[in-house]
Amino acid sequence: MYRLLLNGVVWIFLSLLTTTLLSAQTKTICSGESIPVGWLKIGERICRGSGCCPPYYVPQIVIMKIDGLPVGSNQTVCSSQRIPVGWVKKSESSCNGCCGYSLPQMNIKRIDGLPTGTIERICNGSTIPNGWIKSSIEDCNGCCGYNVPLMVIKKIEGLPAGAEERICNGERIPIGWVKISEHSCNGCCGYSIPYNTIKRISGLPIGAVVNMCQGQTIPAGWQKITEQQCSNCCGLAVKRVTIKRIA
Repeated sequence: MYRLLLNGVVWIFLSLLTTTLLSAQTKTICSGESIPVGWLKIGERICRGSGCCPPYYVPQIVIMKIDGLPVGSNQTVCSSQRIPVGWVKKSESSCNGCCGYSLPQMNIKRIDGLPTGTIERICNGSTIPNGWIKSSIEDCNGCCGYNVPLMVIKKIEGLPAGAEERICNGERIPIGWVKISEHSCNGCCGYSIPYNTIKRISGLPIGAVVNMCQGQTIPAGWQKITEQQCSNCCGLAVKRVTIKRIA
């Protein structure tokens, strides 16, 4: 009986502590005040009566501290704010004026620090973090706003030498990787956009031989050996180059 009572007291204490910590992460400021670094606007409300922002009927802004939240955290914040480094926009939705007139909400997620190989779906047009690549596009019936699809991104930072990955054509190829082929994919990267296969060559041993698409800078320490046709393997009328690591 005593143990049950003690457990109950501990549970209540932890609940109160958690509530206090969570509530400490949000606060209300007056419209027009600067939002501190590391905080984001999560809502807006009209305040009437004493204690409100002068003059009456000036909106109050509810802000939340997201700096320091753990990797993998999801938060719903007001749209039209700069998304912090390490976070990505996952979706957008209307909220009946919760963020001010006609301003929607967006759901963001902290993805820096997630393990190699992690796949995320984020709103197309978002900044792709360093170490991640865009591998495809998917429709989502307005989840990111009118006529904006999702893009599938993957963390490739930390993959071993020789690893191969798929990336949408036109995206920046990461340092240490080269394009080795190009393929059509029936809209997987958007209308009539093909995808590329890229390969990580940094870390390969001396003497390693790799076939890559023509038109790329040959990496330092590698030498061009041959050049040949490859039946559209790298796009229309683009040849394939064989390179060898010599240093």
